[in-house]
Amino acid sequence: MDEKDKKIWYTAQEVRELFGEAISATSILNMIRSGEIPSKRFSGKIFVPKYWIDEQINEATKPPPKAVV
Repeated sequence: MDEKDKKIWYTAQEVRELFGEAISATSILNMIRSGEIPSKRFSGKIFVPKYWIDEQINEATKPPPKAVV
């Protein structure tokens, strides 16, 4: 199992790095604060669960539906 596959929580900065230029760090923090991105606080740090990251990646990478003509 890859070390990345064992990870179950991501910091806000890691989420930003995963999404690259698509979204700013400020936007990610605002989405966490508003509840749009699920999160948990451990020792004062904010973490995002892996399941949410996986859902976003799956949604972004699935092929578009075929058009019905």
